[in-house]
Amino acid sequence: MAATLLTLASLSAAEQWSVDDLMTALAARGNANATFTERRYVPVLDAPVQSSGTLRFIAPDRLEKHTLQPRAESLVLAGDQLTLQQGQRTRHLALTDLPDSGLAINSLRGTMAGDLAALRRGWNVTLFGERRIWTLSLTPLSAPVAQYIETVLIEGRQDQIDRIEIRQADGVRSVMQIEPVPAARSAPDKSR
Repeated sequence: MAATLLTLASLSAAEQWSVDDLMTALAARGNANATFTERRYVPVLDAPVQSSGTLRFIAPDRLEKHTLQPRAESLVLAGDQLTLQQGQRTRHLALTDLPDSGLAINSLRGTMAGDLAALRRGWNVTLFGERRIWTLSLTPLSAPVAQYIETVLIEGRQDQIDRIEIRQADGVRSVMQIEPVPAARSAPDKSR
């Protein structure tokens, strides 16, 4: 009898886990530092293209992706400004100038910030799973964006994002595995 009650209680708790609960948990977490390994699967290539580096989110709206391997490059999204740096070349772009890739980048930032309203401006948002393991599925609202991006799948546990998969309409797929860096090992915040 006790086991049945525990099972029913856990099922009830799982049923109560909603996208609002997930966004609240992610927003409460605030800043985050992680390492990543990304594999990009391109239909015409025999093997995936792999890269690795660091990710950093500084609440409320700064996202940094620093690729270290195979070559150094960085992407910094602060507000609506995107800065891309490859070697000595730096480009500054408005996020609105990149409707497809800008929306994909903003999906990660919106999720890390726990900003459901921002996500819903560009995506159909569906949550599967429960607090201990979940998948957030994002499909573009805009038909022009859907010509490029089929779906974004973000997987995690509790208030942590573990994996991001972006499926493009042309068959290209990128899968990013994310490993959080404990706060004690995090680099100091030099952006302020």
